[in-house]
Amino acid sequence: MFNNPGGKLKEYGYTVFIIGIIVSVISGIVIWTNGNLLQKISGGSIGGFNFWIFIVGAIIIAVGIFGSYILAIFIVSFGELVENSTILVNLETSQVKQSTLVSHEKQYKKCNICGAINDGDSYTCSECGSGLPKSKISQSQMDKTSATGSFVFCPKCNTENSKSAKYCCKCGTKLK
Repeated sequence: MFNNPGGKLKEYGYTVFIIGIIVSVISGIVIWTNGNLLQKISGGSIGGFNFWIFIVGAIIIAVGIFGSYILAIFIVSFGELVENSTILVNLETSQVKQSTLVSHEKQYKKCNICGAINDGDSYTCSECGSGLPKSKISQSQMDKTSATGSFVFCPKCNTENSKSAKYCCKCGTKLK
């Protein structure tokens, strides 16, 4: 039901325009026909076509077509707006999903002194104990071979540290 509402509104706008043209032309023809009939009944000139009846019918047709055109423009424009809004919402949703995926990727910090790779939440280097920079790098950005697979826990704060760490990455306590 709500698949592509902008496209459906645009189709509806085109349909309104076509129906408006048809109704306007029929109305003009009815006015011309009835006008001539009234002229014949009232005793006016039987053979001639009354100029004013023609003008009124033409005005009805022109105003009806113009009104249908303006209404169709509004409906089609609104459909375009809805369609573009849907595209923006879908784009924003996909960007949120991408940023969520990126934000869940494990982050690391590289020590400027010894070059050791540390956990992204670490404040001190697990190798040399010096302070770490605030900037983080993702696992996809760093060399995956430099990260070790086994861990040691700090006796003071119970934080997980790499097996080769000499100092805790959170509190700086010496591990060995």
